[in-house]
Amino acid sequence: MQDIQCDIHYREGYQDPAPYPEITVLQPDPCAAQLLMADYAGGTSEFTAVNQYLYHHSTLRQYPDVAEMLEKTAIVEMMHMEKLAQAILLLGEKPVYGTSTPWCADRVAYGETLCERLHMDIASEYAAIAQYQRHIEQIADPNVKALLARIIQDERVHIKLFQEAIGRHFC
Repeated sequence: MQDIQCDIHYREGYQDPAPYPEITVLQPDPCAAQLLMADYAGGTSEFTAVNQYLYHHSTLRQYPDVAEMLEKTAIVEMMHMEKLAQAILLLGEKPVYGTSTPWCADRVAYGETLCERLHMDIASEYAAIAQYQRHIEQIADPNVKALLARIIQDERVHIKLFQEAIGRHFC
């Protein structure tokens, strides 16, 4: 297990404090790698989340608490990307942006208002969790399953943070 607080991306309060499992795989598995590629940089992915949260961070500076939360959440999502990339490489593939089609910016939920954006961010987290759970069911490797389950813990923290921001701003 990796001590989460030793990770350069660690943001206290913006992710679950539990350690991450060591990133290992039983053997190369191109099918599992393709599933992780969708988590890495598909439509519902860490890459999409990073870009969405950084866009919302940049356009919501009039709400400093929300802007900071989104920036720190994006950094946690970058850590997820890094861990998924390591697993994809160990599974025998190269992590690329986009699975069957290249990633493009129309996958980002831009929104107009603070409330609309926060609700979009919550929806994105729920979609990511559902996708991770499907992939846990489809992947045989217990090490990869453990990684995905640990990432889900952080996504649940993000939902809680976004819900709290909605409450503070009467959305």
